[in-house]
Amino acid sequence: MGTNQKKQGWLAQSGGRTSASLAGKKGLNSASLEREVVSCLQDLIRIPSPLGNEIAVADYLVPLLRQAGFSVRMVAADKSRPNIIASRGKGPELALCCHMDTVPAGDGWTLAPFSGQRKAGKVYGRGAVDNKGPLAATLIAGSRTAFPGKLTLVFFAEEETGSALGMQVVSTVLKPRLALIPDIGGEMRHIAVGEKGLLFVKVASIGKQAHGSSPHQGVNAIDGMMLFLSELRALQGAKGQGPCGSMATISSSTRRLFSAPTCNLGIIKGGSLPNMVPGMAEATLDFRYLPGQSRQGIIAMLRAAGVSAKRKGAKTRFGYTVLSDQRPVLYDSKVAQAATDIIVKETRRVTGRTATLKGLSGSTVGKFLGHAGVPVLGIGCGKSPQMHAADEHIAVRELVLFTRLTQAIINGIGEQWGQQNIRV
Repeated sequence: MGTNQKKQGWLAQSGGRTSASLAGKKGLNSASLEREVVSCLQDLIRIPSPLGNEIAVADYLVPLLRQAGFSVRMVAADKSRPNIIASRGKGPELALCCHMDTVPAGDGWTLAPFSGQRKAGKVYGRGAVDNKGPLAATLIAGSRTAFPGKLTLVFFAEEETGSALGMQVVSTVLKPRLALIPDIGGEMRHIAVGEKGLLFVKVASIGKQAHGSSPHQGVNAIDGMMLFLSELRALQGAKGQGPCGSMATISSSTRRLFSAPTCNLGIIKGGSLPNMVPGMAEATLDFRYLPGQSRQGIIAMLRAAGVSAKRKGAKTRFGYTVLSDQRPVLYDSKVAQAATDIIVKETRRVTGRTATLKGLSGSTVGKFLGHAGVPVLGIGCGKSPQMHAADEHIAVRELVLFTRLTQAIINGIGEQWGQQNIRV
């Protein structure tokens, strides 16, 4: 297939390989379900999509979605990396969102990374856990489930490298009552109900460059930075304080859900030659802060550290540049809480496992929907250490269980929404 033809495949409602139609297959017979979901996952793995090529995955998915009765539209900032929004039905909208891209294969594989090989009860290949296994389960379960409202399956691009072409685009047009994102791994034992905030700040220590033989003629920016960092650590360790400022603003329920806030000194730069007094030093800090804390509070703490450093002898000036800020989110609306109860109940019924609530330390694409006012819950299957690893794999039993669980969750939420008048 030529490049132009390939790029237009999804517009033509064709292209790529397709497995048997999912339309009309509402039952979940164990043997047929296993064949369907394993075959789908193998097909997806065999379509390499590391950091791109989502269009080939879309060519595979779109015909299956249409055969299952979904109305499909594409939202794309780059037509070679489209996002699929497939909807069926009317009424309150439930969205399930999976990404089509993967990280590169990398080194250390003992099996071909894009073979989709089944061996010893496992399916191997890049994306088996992150995120093509959950994608296959979502596709099969969603296609076979009669939802009383509007069921939307979203398969989006560019999750692994920032989502500027992916969920950031989708979130401008998708406004469901609730979104589920099956991308947290965890073997169906966790439900993500929030995310820490992420703040990257570059601190500059500005001195005066001079010859190394005459340091008194300059102002050493590294000396200033060392004093600044020492004072910052002192402030963070003070009573009632933490790595991201005051701990008093964090509720007890938030503390139970999340691990402690953190601050990581990730990059430090300064100087170019040993015989020069450095006129500039920079430190880049990664703050993971909790609901109840704020960017403003962290910046105020940094400024206080700068003032304290100067008071203790630093002769440099300090500057602060925010490189990235993603506010924390905590999904505790009535809709989110009710859905969480259903997920816990169905997880125990389908898998026999207990799903616990947690706040994520890492940042996910769910934030883009969350900041737009959509409650987002994270679920997942497979072992988290398999994500991005060599010989990435998922157990067939886990994949089938997660497909059943996903259908049960969709059914449970549909029944609840049909019985109760729940408002976001």
